[in-house]
Amino acid sequence: MISKGCKSIFPIKHQEIWDRYKLHIQAFWTPEEVSLQDDLRDLQTLNDGEKHFIKNVLAFFANSEAMINENLASRFYNEII
Repeated sequence: MISKGCKSIFPIKHQEIWDRYKLHIQAFWTPEEVSLQDDLRDLQTLNDGEKHFIKNVLAFFANSEAMINENLASRFYNEII
């Protein structure tokens, strides 16, 4: 599928694969879809208890995601070696 010396995916040579790729891209959000413009202003309107709660939830998910990614990487690595 990869052309020797080709440095671009265009023109699309395998439309079915490209269509499947585009379908899978829709399965998760991308940064361009989420506006963060008002986040700082919104955070400043919260009271101390609300800020504490939000920061703890964000910390929990950040750490959990890191652990999950590390676990997945080590499991896949062990399966291919």
